[in-house]
Amino acid sequence: MKNLYSIIGLFLLLTGCTTKPGFQISGQLSGVDSDTMFVYYLNMAKGLTEKCDTIVLQDNGKFAFNVSPDTVYPLAIIRKPSGNDMMEMAIAMFTPIHVLAVPGEEAIITGDFQNYKILGTQLYQDIDQVNTAIKPYQEEINRLGREALMMEQRGVSADSIKQVRAEQNRNQNQITEYVLNYIKENPKKKASATLLNYIIEDRRMEGVNMLDASLFKGVMGTYVNPLAESLRTEDRRLKEGDKIKKGSPAPDFTLKNLEGKAVSLSDFKGKYVIIDFWGSWCGYCIQGFPDLKEAYTKYKDRLEVIGIDCRDKDENWRKAVEEHALPWVNVKNEEGDNDLSVIYGVSGYPTKLIVNPEGIIEYVVAGETPEFYKVLDELMKS
Repeated sequence: MKNLYSIIGLFLLLTGCTTKPGFQISGQLSGVDSDTMFVYYLNMAKGLTEKCDTIVLQDNGKFAFNVSPDTVYPLAIIRKPSGNDMMEMAIAMFTPIHVLAVPGEEAIITGDFQNYKILGTQLYQDIDQVNTAIKPYQEEINRLGREALMMEQRGVSADSIKQVRAEQNRNQNQITEYVLNYIKENPKKKASATLLNYIIEDRRMEGVNMLDASLFKGVMGTYVNPLAESLRTEDRRLKEGDKIKKGSPAPDFTLKNLEGKAVSLSDFKGKYVIIDFWGSWCGYCIQGFPDLKEAYTKYKDRLEVIGIDCRDKDENWRKAVEEHALPWVNVKNEEGDNDLSVIYGVSGYPTKLIVNPEGIIEYVVAGETPEFYKVLDELMKS
């Protein structure tokens, strides 16, 4: 414990990865009321959050540890509360130190959990330069967010709250413009790739398209490529979603049911069809099943329901269909180019559509609302 730098604090992933040097973090933190910190990370390649072993601090708050990542991934360093207070642990989970672990780089962290600074190799100096520049805007966004919340609690008019939210958006746009300009001027810097999440969602592809081709290769490619692919998918989802509206043809599809038989939307021409995008992990989807069952029972001579399960393992889908006794046509969504949640612009779950006997969309809704069944009742009268 006298020389933690010569010992190097433990950083053993629970999944059992190797510990050869690759990425180093060191620093000194104040205000930590225990001698232990936890580390969590998100593996960008696998999309999994995993818990790491502990970091042991010296009495003066110094620490150091090495990891050997094969990919770039974000770390969250959590202070361990003294004792076993669950409330303190929950608070600690929401106030981590965030740092991006990049093979071959070194980060040096100073300050405390409320106000910390990350320097080290050029990458972290570049990121700090940007963070310093946008800090006033971020602080104003946070202040306006608190103000809007207090206004909502006091019952202030919606128009007044809207003005505060608009000011928040203006500050966020200032951050976006600064970061896009930074990337434009520094397309080859690793920092530029790490700043994409600072940009408002509908402009992130601008940042991706400014990056130099070198950042899509090697280690940085493990960070940039999944993010870029995700942004392209979301961009496509938004564009396709604009087409999914009343009066538009419902895109035809073919998916496999529980028995492995191909089922197409066009199989049900001549009937009204409810398309229900859901998942076993979605509580609101499950809560909506009783109302959907009631409507199905009431109109099943003229109506079919196609439940499209999304983001589930096959066994979870099958188990949920059986557990909730879903009596309609059940199929499983496919990821990739034929992902129906993208083709139909699904942005929330559940999403339901009513398609008329000619294959034209009559109604679309995200979430559970009584209005959906009022519209269905009116259509069934015709």
